[in-house]
Amino acid sequence: MPPYTLYDGQYGTVLAEVKYQSFVGYYLSIYQTEKRRAGHHTWSIDIDFTGISSLKIFTQRYFGGSGAYLYIRLDGTTIFSDTSTGHSWTERTLDVSAYSGVKSLQLSMYGSLNSTSTAYNCNCDFAKITLMRS
Repeated sequence: MPPYTLYDGQYGTVLAEVKYQSFVGYYLSIYQTEKRRAGHHTWSIDIDFTGISSLKIFTQRYFGGSGAYLYIRLDGTTIFSDTSTGHSWTERTLDVSAYSGVKSLQLSMYGSLNSTSTAYNCNCDFAKITLMRS
């Protein structure tokens, strides 16, 4: 996946790109390096969840502070969120047994407000997505 601009305007820039780190290998990073842009900044992929009981994924969030959070959603329904001040690489096991058929897996950085003057950095990182059959 080449670098992708999710937002570029008066509230800074939000980017998504694949990076590499020895601990997790290749991972998706959604990040903002200046100002604040409200809303979900999302990378998504359609996956067939028929017969899938759980989804394993590593997440990492840093430099978030208040106002920028990490979300994992299926067709817009939140199945995991982190609104703390951040965390290092952590493996999550999420119950997706209630879902069947093709769903949009959405990996997001969520900003809670717009500001043209308040600078902040936030990274929401996602790696090693594994689907576990029932």
